[in-house]
Amino acid sequence: MKSRRLMTVALVSSLVVGGMSVSVCAASIDQNVLRAKAQAELTTVTVDVDRANIMYSPADNGVGPNFTKVEQYQQEYLAGRQNFQDGKYAGALQHLRRADELIRSQPDWNESE
Repeated sequence: MKSRRLMTVALVSSLVVGGMSVSVCAASIDQNVLRAKAQAELTTVTVDVDRANIMYSPADNGVGPNFTKVEQYQQEYLAGRQNFQDGKYAGALQHLRRADELIRSQPDWNESE
């Protein structure tokens, strides 16, 4: 019985890495991967948003279906950026990818690349 208890303590101790359990380490690694993906998406979409703003907003002057799309991708972009700053990387990726989809659905987008 005593050796069984020692074996359990040894096993639990071996699962602790640097003061963190394996599950905490795995979650931390997953979060770092998610953060890196969100950072890459944020960088890409920031460039696309800047280009799209130059291409589309002056032409519409605040009216028409094109302007509605401009507002939508700007809102998605801002929500993604805020989620990233708040450490909500999965939400950031979702909003940033949606912003990217909206930008790329704009007429003449592929011609501008």
